[in-house]
Formats: sequence, C-alpha cells, structure tokens
Amino acid sequence: MTITDLIYDYKALPIIKDRYPNVKIEDSTDDVHYGRFSVTLEEDVTRWFKFLLKEGMHGISLWCQLAMAKGMPRHQNLIDALHELKKEKSKIALEGK
Repeated sequence: MTITDLIYDYKALPIIKDRYPNVKIEDSTDDVHYGRFSVTLEEDVTRWFKFLLKEGMHGISLWCQLAMAKGMPRHQNLIDALHELKKEKSKIALEGK
C-alpha cells in the first residue's frame, strides 16, 4: 500500500531514510509548521505504525495521531501494531535477552 504521512520533526528524517531507503520525502514547511515533511512509501499500514512506535515517533506522525482516535480510519492498524510489539517484547523477555 502507498502511504503518505506528515512527520513534524526533521530529526526523524535519517531514521526513516535508514529503514526505508526508497522513501520519497518532500518539505512541507509552511508559516505555521517549521520542520514538517511528508513521506511517501510502499508499506503495510500496520508495519508503518509498528516502526513509528518502536522508534518513538508516533507523536510526530499525523497518521498515527489521527489513528489514535477510536472510530477513525486506520485505528485498528494501530491497535494491531501495538499487539505485535507487545508479543515481541514478551518473546524477548521469555528468551532472557
């Protein structure tokens, strides 16, 4: 699926580029939002949310912020990403890592 998201902090740019080398990035700074940029990439929505959550970037992603509201589009994808992260952490804890 093609995802286009707005990210509100340029410091996230190298992290996103490292994980998604083919990402299309466009400056979206305006008079109100400095440091904002859009990302367009091919990814599953749940995996995108999982990446944002793991990297602590869920608070600077417009898609993630909108999905946090119950009843909004993509809300279930965000819940699925949270469940997947919880399973991974449980597995790591059981393995003693």
